Amino acid sequence: MSDVPMWPLTPVQADGMACVVCATEFVNTDVASVPVGYSETGSQVFACKGPCEQAVNDATALNQTASPTAPDEGQSSREVIMVGGDSEFWRLLRDLRALGGAEALLTVTDDVASIRDLLHLTVRHASAAADRARWVLRNTTPRGGDG
Repeated sequence: MSDVPMWPLTPVQADGMACVVCATEFVNTDVASVPVGYSETGSQVFACKGPCEQAVNDATALNQTASPTAPDEGQSSREVIMVGGDSEFWRLLRDLRALGGAEALLTVTDDVASIRDLLHLTVRHASAAADRARWVLRNTTPRGGDG
């Protein structure tokens, strides 16, 4: 298990009763799960063993290699969104990381059931990423006032 914080999550995911990637509930299924981090409340959270576990590992690796942006003078629209009460920008980044992980897995998977699971994951995160990107665009202004 890694010490990766995972949120926002649904209440069931945050309690460790559902996969943090695909939201499969573990209570009444025989899906194997592995611990992958912790929720905002400190509870241990899990992912389905296999593709979802790999997606979390890929996202964690991307987070660790990402370089922080240099602080700017004044407060940009991006900083307002990141610091404000709504964290849609961070949710957008999480969806994009999940899509990157799914793409990587789709290139090496030949099992039809796994491909279908990854495509379901892709549809869910692609739709959410598009909605969140639209929200970020609506709530930011470009530098210089153009565009």
